[in-house]
Amino acid sequence: IKVDGNGSVIWKKVYPASCCTTFIEHMEVTSDGGFVLVGSKPGFGVWVIRTDSEGNLLWESCVPETSWMDQAEWIDETSDGGFIISGGVGDPFGNNDVWLIRMDGQGNILWNKTFGGGLPEIGYCVRETSDGGFVIAGFTASFSLSEGSDFWIIKTDQYGNKEWGRILDGDARSDDIASCICETSDGGFVVVGDTGTWNKDDRFDVWLVKIMPDNKPPSKPVVTGFGSARINKPYTINISSVDPEGDDIYYFVITWGVGVSGWIGPYHSGETVSFTVFNHAPQGVYNITVKAIDSHGWDSLMSDPLRVTFPKPYWLNLLPSFIQRILLLYQT
Repeated sequence: IKVDGNGSVIWKKVYPASCCTTFIEHMEVTSDGGFVLVGSKPGFGVWVIRTDSEGNLLWESCVPETSWMDQAEWIDETSDGGFIISGGVGDPFGNNDVWLIRMDGQGNILWNKTFGGGLPEIGYCVRETSDGGFVIAGFTASFSLSEGSDFWIIKTDQYGNKEWGRILDGDARSDDIASCICETSDGGFVVVGDTGTWNKDDRFDVWLVKIMPDNKPPSKPVVTGFGSARINKPYTINISSVDPEGDDIYYFVITWGVGVSGWIGPYHSGETVSFTVFNHAPQGVYNITVKAIDSHGWDSLMSDPLRVTFPKPYWLNLLPSFIQRILLLYQT
């Protein structure tokens, strides 16, 4: 609906979903005076609608759904006439990861990136930055520094590759959710959202934070260990990372694809840390990944996965020959 300065309706348009209930979450005015809308079609995916200045449909585009949890929250026009979208995409754990989608000016998907762990994460806002990259604001529960969720700011290059991240914790027991971010003229960023606790009068306050990218995150952790392990037995990995400013480092370990350690530390920059876990998963091949964070909340890239194989227990390997011998004895 478009209205004039007095609130009188100038025109209104309806864009039939034709398939299901749809949710439009955000709209922006484009450089040519038109509009772009983004939302979700459950069962179909992210839905983008592009119109002219009179609301007439120019084109629509769908990003195919990966799970019923996929959602789009924000869209922004880029300097080349394309679009950048943020939201959440379903992950293997039944939660959301932050989802970043790049489109050209006709709605064709150029690339998409995901960021997250084993718990919910969503990117509620994304902006193109002065260097041609992007900055996302949302929340993380996987990498929260305490109970609840924390603001999560992610800076990427023009191709969506993560350059740095910042986790901000409002209170040790709070749920902190960033909803919007803007770049400032001095190269910093101002981010706004909610902070509060569900069990404290269900009250949330507005939280406005300014950050400067004047720190660098720890290096991508290096994770080493044996390529095989035994079920229900301890397994030890070695972790190391270097912080450019020499700050203390904490580590977050994701084991066997489902288990998480929470933040462990602090450890000295460059120190090799041994971490022991138990495996209760069935036989198979699993990945162990690690993220690092410094004492100021700057988080690293996720480590390269360490692949670990859990073979069958030894007695199971002997079982076929044992059964065969029993059958031979029975036949004789």
